Amino acid sequence: MLVHGRDKCGKSAPHDHGPCWVVYGQYRHYTDMTRWKRLDSGTAAGHAELTVQKQFRLNAGEAAAFAKGDIHAIAYGDDTFFIRVTGGDVEKQKTLRFNLEKQTVEVEDRAQRPR
Repeated sequence: MLVHGRDKCGKSAPHDHGPCWVVYGQYRHYTDMTRWKRLDSGTAAGHAELTVQKQFRLNAGEAAAFAKGDIHAIAYGDDTFFIRVTGGDVEKQKTLRFNLEKQTVEVEDRAQRPR
């Protein structure tokens, strides 16, 4: 489980958590969530086409779950706190990160990230 406290606003690129499910629980302020649907077959290496499946705001006291492989992105304001619980150590997994503008996807080996 990770508790994320952010002094400054930020956002993530669309991504998944590989073989891990994830639950976000909002503690302070809000996080805007976007769930994405992949339109392409996933067979062309490095290529991905996404469309918005659902957008919603996670307010303090609320939670949202994403299944294994669900593509999502988050955006949050200043002084925001949320809790992320994952079904496995996502920081040791290979996950997907998507670039909407370039319509690309890359495999990110989180175990290789500098610590």
